[in-house]
Amino acid sequence: MMETELFNRQYIISEKELALDGWKQFLFDNYHVYVHPNLDYVHQDGKHLSVAVLGYLFDYRNTEYTNEDIVKGLSESVDMEDLMRQLDQYCGHFIVLCKDAAGVKIIPDACAQRILYYKDSFDVFASQVKLIEHFFPLEDVVDPEAKAFFNSSVYKYRLYAISSKTWKQGIFRLMANSYLDVTARKVVRFFPAQPIQRQALQNVVEQVIPMFKGYIEAIAKRYKKVVIPVTAGFDSRMVFAASLGLKECTYFIYKHPSFKENHPDLVIPKKLTELVGKSFQVFRYSPEVDPILKEVYKNSVDYARDRTAAMILSGNGTYFKDAIMLNGNLGEIARSYYNYTENVSGRELAALMECRNYPYAVRELQAWYDTNRPLFKANHLNALDMLFWELDWGPSTAQSKQECWIASEVCSPFNSRIMLTTLLSADAKYRVKESCRVFREVINHFAGKTIDLPVNPTGKHKIIAMMKWLGIYLPYRKFRMNVR
Repeated sequence: MMETELFNRQYIISEKELALDGWKQFLFDNYHVYVHPNLDYVHQDGKHLSVAVLGYLFDYRNTEYTNEDIVKGLSESVDMEDLMRQLDQYCGHFIVLCKDAAGVKIIPDACAQRILYYKDSFDVFASQVKLIEHFFPLEDVVDPEAKAFFNSSVYKYRLYAISSKTWKQGIFRLMANSYLDVTARKVVRFFPAQPIQRQALQNVVEQVIPMFKGYIEAIAKRYKKVVIPVTAGFDSRMVFAASLGLKECTYFIYKHPSFKENHPDLVIPKKLTELVGKSFQVFRYSPEVDPILKEVYKNSVDYARDRTAAMILSGNGTYFKDAIMLNGNLGEIARSYYNYTENVSGRELAALMECRNYPYAVRELQAWYDTNRPLFKANHLNALDMLFWELDWGPSTAQSKQECWIASEVCSPFNSRIMLTTLLSADAKYRVKESCRVFREVINHFAGKTIDLPVNPTGKHKIIAMMKWLGIYLPYRKFRMNVR
């Protein structure tokens, strides 16, 4: 099997030369950088910095800018701090290699969606552990409690992170809001660096509108075909509403084998699109997957999940091979997802992440919380929002994209630091998961009318929303976290 068939849209960086026929490659300082043919990269030297970007960036202020335009601007930064301030303005899925007078650094996108794993020897870095293991022998983690967690059904289903540690000895993951100082061989947390100032609801809405509109316009100018899955949820509705100004866009949902005709993800998007005069399509995919494609999928992606294989390989690979799909992933970070008291234990955090029965997970989550909570509090950020960003939904959706990239291009417009921090500057009462007024205001603006359709209308959601309105949900949930 050729390397161009494996590891679609992936990369590996190594001090040693590697045999990767058909891959794009270049030298960055003393490192050999190998990039799959379907992954873009731009390398640009400036007066103070040398910069290489693997992946893509979009500028909401200059929607016609290409990757080359943006990277040229980044290379003109006067120092690392200037570069990172500029990166905050972009959405996209990328890693940035940067060389200044002090050496080489590697910076992830806002939610680390373009995944980076690295050896603790700092001599090899890659998009998946399997790609490192393709060239370098690795050993399983020794700790039996860590083994139990990484082999658990909950981890294999969720594929989140509880720390930067992995299932392989000496292999770590670069987490969101930190960068690698490769030369100094250390991880540096760079966010948050200053307090998030609380803003009035209307101010947040007015700032988010041009960002979202601009990002989607920038994406549409670079890709000929844009497709957007629309569900009964809030986050896809945000992407849908912000895209209404596009001349061409396909709005759809998959009818999964388990869906009945009255499933909310089939019924509500149809009503939503009709309200604004857009067509909506329901696609089906074969549950049978080409065995050769399945083998590529399994050999290219860590913990490749069978439950998503048919949708990705038979669905996306058939309908959207030449398109870019825009989904609502990561919007959940701004919707006070856990809506839980901040004074928590590692055991409670593990309960929230459904892994309380694993002592390794409890320890790692407690360590993350103890280390970072003072920093988050000093910068007016809720530790539970940041847990969802850095350990839960951020890593989970990143791995989902790695699975999707085997067949087609997928992008999350929410993956922007300025977008997320602006949304998080709204009072938490406007960001409640089930009602989220800040999202509603943005959606109504783009739609030009009030959209009153329900969001994920299940019995459970209705009960939780009522409990929150009565002010009894948090005490109830804390009780449940400690008695399960």
